[in-house]
Amino acid sequence: MRRTVRLLTALIVFTCGAASMAAEISLEYAVKANFLYKFGAYITWPDNATGAPEDAMKLCIVGADPFGAALDEAAKGEKIGTHPIAIVRLATLAPDSGCHILFIQGAKRDEIAAALKAVAGKPILTITETPGETIDGNTDIINFVLKDNRVRFVIDEHAAAASAIEISSKLLNLAVAVRPRS
Repeated sequence: MRRTVRLLTALIVFTCGAASMAAEISLEYAVKANFLYKFGAYITWPDNATGAPEDAMKLCIVGADPFGAALDEAAKGEKIGTHPIAIVRLATLAPDSGCHILFIQGAKRDEIAAALKAVAGKPILTITETPGETIDGNTDIINFVLKDNRVRFVIDEHAAAASAIEISSKLLNLAVAVRPRS
């Protein structure tokens, strides 16, 4: 009987710990989902990059989708300026994908590098969770980091300039670090 009670107690502790860990991960990605579409309000794209005012701004996820329904719910009914937001999930990225905001989720550095290379020089806001380093000569523009158990981000203004997009000083002031334009 004692052995059964200990086993049940251990199972409850393990289950609660696993549920708590899953909730923490879900909260992290719920916060990141909100950041993803809100970043667009602080970006200026070249005039020819966004289409007509009623055209959708594509927020693309390439690779594994860590957000699930959280991103769809967060962006539902939201706009970037006059543009509605369209969430697009891509297994692989083509240079003509039409993305305006691109979150690259890759388990391997070469997958991330390939996606960054595919859109290099195009007016696309690239966002990753990599260590924020240059990968094969390509750099993300925004990199999510965890600091003091909070979701924060680092901005590479040099990479933004290479992609012909401008980042508002309001967003730059919220970053934990900024690589300036050279």
